[in-house]
Amino acid sequence: MLKSQSETATEKISFRRGFKTEAERISVQCRSNLALKDYQPLPAFDLAKYLKLAVLTPSDFHDLSNEALKELLYSERNNHWSAITIGKDEPQMIIYNSSHSSCRTESNIMHECAHVLLEHKMGSIDTSLGIPLRTYDHVQEMEAEWLGGCLQLPTPALKKYYIYGSYTAEQIAELFNASLQMVRYRLGVSGAFAMKSRVKR
Repeated sequence: MLKSQSETATEKISFRRGFKTEAERISVQCRSNLALKDYQPLPAFDLAKYLKLAVLTPSDFHDLSNEALKELLYSERNNHWSAITIGKDEPQMIIYNSSHSSCRTESNIMHECAHVLLEHKMGSIDTSLGIPLRTYDHVQEMEAEWLGGCLQLPTPALKKYYIYGSYTAEQIAELFNASLQMVRYRLGVSGAFAMKSRVKR
């Protein structure tokens, strides 16, 4: 993912029929496979491990020069990339930007896991970061963005903690290691805000 979460989450796209339902199903199934309830937090690192994906940072690549490492993590460009999946013929590892916050890292890794769960095919090679990395097309990026949000904040959790519970958006963000922006986004697109209003009435 070369864009930040905030950049992609606001873009609009018409998903294929049934995709959003499929995304919620995948989120629930992943939790079931890891012996979790459908409303429980699923740490991104645990999901990556389940998918047999190594999770690394640029610092783990000892052949990178100090200059390249500094450019990736500490220059003005570090905010322009979040995480990228890499592999020869199929996804094998996730490289993530370790200079980002914990909650943003959680979202970034979920996004890459979503690509793998959706069996997206890696496309062109991008060398703008100094290492050859395969990228995904626009539709696949948007699908991964949506599924990543479902994986991090599934609708059953929003129902339990927000619609029928007393958790605030801030408390949900802390519980799921999510940004407040992501929580509010998921509450909006899932219809939780509207449902909460009806429940109150």
